[in-house]
Formats: sequence, structure tokens, C-alpha cells
Amino acid sequence: MSSSNKISRREFLKYITTAAVAFAAGAGVVYVGAPPKEIIKEVTVRPPPKKAPETIKMGIVTFLSGPGASWFGEEGSKAAQLIIEKINAEGGIGGAKIKPIVIDEAGGAEAQVREFRRLVEEEKVNVVIGYISSADCLAVAPVAEELNMLTILYDCGTHRIFEEKRYKFVFRTKGHLTQDAVGAAHTALVLKPDLKRVCTINQDYAWGRDNAAIFLRAIKKLKPDVEIVCEEYSKLYETEYTPFITKLLAAAPEVIYFSHWGGDAIAFLKQAAAFGLHKKAILIGNCVNNAIPALGKEFPEGIVAGGRGPHWWKYPDPSKWPLNKWFTSEYLKRYGWYPVYPAYHMAQAILGYKYAMEQAIKTVGEWPDIDTVIKVFERLAWPTPSGMLVMREDHNAAESMVYMITKSIPSFPYVDFERIIVIDRELVTPPPGMTSEQWIDSW
Repeated sequence: MSSSNKISRREFLKYITTAAVAFAAGAGVVYVGAPPKEIIKEVTVRPPPKKAPETIKMGIVTFLSGPGASWFGEEGSKAAQLIIEKINAEGGIGGAKIKPIVIDEAGGAEAQVREFRRLVEEEKVNVVIGYISSADCLAVAPVAEELNMLTILYDCGTHRIFEEKRYKFVFRTKGHLTQDAVGAAHTALVLKPDLKRVCTINQDYAWGRDNAAIFLRAIKKLKPDVEIVCEEYSKLYETEYTPFITKLLAAAPEVIYFSHWGGDAIAFLKQAAAFGLHKKAILIGNCVNNAIPALGKEFPEGIVAGGRGPHWWKYPDPSKWPLNKWFTSEYLKRYGWYPVYPAYHMAQAILGYKYAMEQAIKTVGEWPDIDTVIKVFERLAWPTPSGMLVMREDHNAAESMVYMITKSIPSFPYVDFERIIVIDRELVTPPPGMTSEQWIDSW
């Protein structure tokens, strides 16, 4: 990150205070569905329970090298360090301090299965938290079941993992790509109720193709007369988007949905802005809030930016949700910029484990076995920097989806937002027992 994109803690806190005043007045926030309830819970500090270990060995797996590291996996690692230090400083979990063992996710699914076995069989970890790649999640989940290892998927987005199979030992502490794509469809119609022409451009592998399929299915169900005028796919880690942008311009859509992430999102946005694509159509990207600090003032205005859930330093309102204020200000103090969505995802995964363990300890009055922890986790609601998160019986958390329209602010080194659209989790998440496709078709 260039030094020009960094912001001082004093400047940031001054800006966030000003922004909170506008938020308190409800400025620029549109709710689709019910607004979230803001609840804060206090956890009473108790003596260590019987049979409590001295340490909890926690495997943390995220990209630390390769294209998935910068502004993505590395942000997850930073958040893990911050949250674990806070938990340990407050006495740990049931008196046991967390000892993280951090693993690089690079290398592919087969390598991650080997590393997972090593974490369990050699490192003797108590829990594994990790994985950005959907392929890695799909590969590791059956092994977690085989080894009876509590595993929390912190970022991967495939909707298929819990829709196609049930797991006992595997949880995901975030929503999946259906929330993003269906949320984008709702957002498109909020912004342009008379929408007639749409395009998609996504990465040419399962993540991109599934995003396109769910978005197009949802938009056609919500507005059957919409015409799909183009459907483009770029290779993963593409660097030259000119041919794709030329096709998008020629198709003349009113809305373009894309799910590029990391370096792909940064490259696409820079090149799209050079062609003025964002001035010819509404660009909705579900994975682009981590491109904002990366691009700084180069990030174009008018992009409908998503962060794979309700994850941003101004949402939920930090003046009303102290955990977001703490997380944002501490992250800024340590790393020089505000947290992006992979950081929020890691925070809510570790906090989910913390609260599940503490509730299980309270339930049995001593250090719990894994079955007790699982039973608690299956119905857990817990506070995170992004608000209250709810786990469901299918082991997949449900959260609302937030899209924000970018706007340049002269006094701030990044773009900010002039409008925030919040789509309630009930409107973007299929119920347990239904696939995303079945759910959309039932509308």
C-alpha cells in the first residue's frame, strides 16, 4: 500500500465522528426488509472451569502469498492477530489463552487437505478457522468430518457446501454467494425500478459462474421482462480487460453485475474507469470494498460497492455499535487503514468460536466436549463488529447484504459513500433444506 493512501488515526476518528452524526439522522440509508436490531451483550468474567487447558491451539488458514494474499488473505491474518490478542488480554476463553498456528492457504486444495491433516494429527489443534477458496472449503470439509475436528469456514462463498450436504463438525460464520447475488438483484431494482437491460462479467470458474447464474435467475424472477444482453467471463487473475469492456459498452446494458475479487477487482475497476464504463451503466460489485483502500482516490465514483455482507467501518453505525468502533479504530492504529471485509469475516469467525465455547462452559459447568460446543453453536447469536450474527441449523450463518454507492470526498483519502442500501437477511438467504435455485424459483 502506498503511503499516500494511509490515514492518521486522528484524521480518521475526526471523520468517523462526523459521519456518525449523519448516520444518526438516517441520511442515505435504504433498508430493503427490516432494519437490523442493535443489541449489545456483556459476558461475565468467571473463574476457569474444571478441566480447562492452559491454551487453545487454533489453526488459522488464509492466503499469505500469491494473488489471494494482498488486500484479502493478509487482512484476515491481521484481524486474527488483533482479535486473539484482545481475547487473551481479557483472560482468554474460560481462562485458556489462544495460541494461533497460522498457515498459508496457497498451493491448492490437495495441499490444504495435507496441511489440515497435519494441523490435526501433528499440531493437535483444538479448532481450525480458515479458507478463502471455495475449492479448499469443499475439499477440507469432508476431512474435518473424518477427523472429528471443529472447523469454521471464515470466508469462502460457495452456496453448495451446506446446500448439497450436511456436516456435523463444520460451520461457516458468514453468508454465501446467494446473499451477494440476490442482494445485487434487489439493489439493481431499487436503483432502477424500470430496468430493461443487464449484463454480467465474472471470473471463469465456479465462483464467477455461480454468481452470474444466481444473479440472473433472481433478476428474471423479480422482473421477468428484463433482457440479458451479455454474459462475459474473464479468466482468473486476468490483467487485460479491454476486450471485455469493449463488449460491455457495445451491449449498452443499464446494469452490470460482477463478482471479481482481490487483484482482479482492482484491475477491472481501473480499466473500466479509464473507458468510462461506470458512467454508461450501473456497476454492482459484491467483492470490491477491499479495493477502496488499495486504489485510494483512483477508485471511481458511482460504483455500487459490496463487501460480502454488512461489513464496513461506517456500518453498523459505530456511535451505536461500540464493537465496530473498537475494531475499526484499533485496526487503523495498528495497520494504517480501516478493515475490509475479509478482516470482518475473520473477526466474526473467531468471536463465534469464543461465544460458543463460553456458552458451552456455562451450560455444563466445566470444560465442554465437542458435542456440547456443536449443539450451542447451531443456535448461537453473537455480537461481531458487523452487528449480531445468527447461526442456523444447517451450520451456515445468515446476515444481511449491504451495497453502497461510492462518492469522492475531498477531505478524505478514499472514496466514501453517498447512499447505503441494506437488504435484510431473510430476503437474500434461502431457508435450510432448500437450494438457492429452489428458493428463487419459489418466489
